Amino acid sequence: MSPCFFELGYSTLPFCYETTLRGEYSMRRSGLRMIGLLLVLLLSMIVLFRQFQPTKHATSFQVRTTEAALTDNAQKTRLPARTGSNADKRRFVWPRGETAAVSITYDDGLQVHFEKVAPMLREYGLYGTFYPPGLCSLIRFPREWAEVAAMGHELGNHSLFHPCRRDGINPAYNLENYNETRWRDEMAIANFILKTIDGKENRTFAVPCAQIYVGSLENKKSVVPLIAKMFVAGRSYFNREIITPDNINFVALPSFAADLDLQTSDRIISVIKESQKISGWVIFTFHDIKKDGGYLSMDEEEHRKLLLFLSENKTDIWVSPIIEVCRYLKSKGY
Repeated sequence: MSPCFFELGYSTLPFCYETTLRGEYSMRRSGLRMIGLLLVLLLSMIVLFRQFQPTKHATSFQVRTTEAALTDNAQKTRLPARTGSNADKRRFVWPRGETAAVSITYDDGLQVHFEKVAPMLREYGLYGTFYPPGLCSLIRFPREWAEVAAMGHELGNHSLFHPCRRDGINPAYNLENYNETRWRDEMAIANFILKTIDGKENRTFAVPCAQIYVGSLENKKSVVPLIAKMFVAGRSYFNREIITPDNINFVALPSFAADLDLQTSDRIISVIKESQKISGWVIFTFHDIKKDGGYLSMDEEEHRKLLLFLSENKTDIWVSPIIEVCRYLKSKGY
């Protein structure tokens, strides 16, 4: 059999026929030509059959084409927003379909926190975040803080000595006299103390006095890179705003502080309702819980009204410690 018979395409067939049509071989070559044509016809039918047979690839192409057509005609026919879609960030979905997340935090490790606040939260079925400094609270009340952790509340890092940069502070704990190494080492010791109390490794951090610089004003250094390396997240309280997943900065979480701009439960609840409109996350910071409690404090009855509201609306509002909200957001790729 001539090698040219196995070449692809129709054009080779006449050539094979003409160059091999001789005498007694003509009938054999004609038969082979017919067989070749039949094979070509058969292959063509198979190709056509597979082209028109529905497949997953064809379905995917069809869906993409339809979506493209809808996009092109968006000016003619506006489609309703798809609730819960990634395209509509205001409709971010919290774990059980809640419309907002709330974290309530308590700074400075006051005795009222483990004596009254933690049990009060448990009474309403809520969980909070407590930030007790190492020296003035954790070392003095390790058993009490272990009980708070056992209730399901978060114990976060609020430093070892609560260093700040302000008038009247002990020079030993003035951030002006700190460097990055000292700051890092003190936070590591505070983490170690916390681990001896609740056995946990990972922490969130509440920035003492909301100050992120160490060293003299002329040579100050930011500790934000250290916060990012050592902690799941860092919380401040001066840049007050509602957090949404598309604007989140885990090393500088904003919060609304009691006394500064949230003196009543009604005011706090109004902020929560605003966050529900955009599926946001709002953090609240408290110190003492008593009438005329001072800086960043709130009246006990107003505080109880807030907890009652949150308890009655748990199906719509996810009340959770900061670390749990951060874990959820990070699990979603934020």
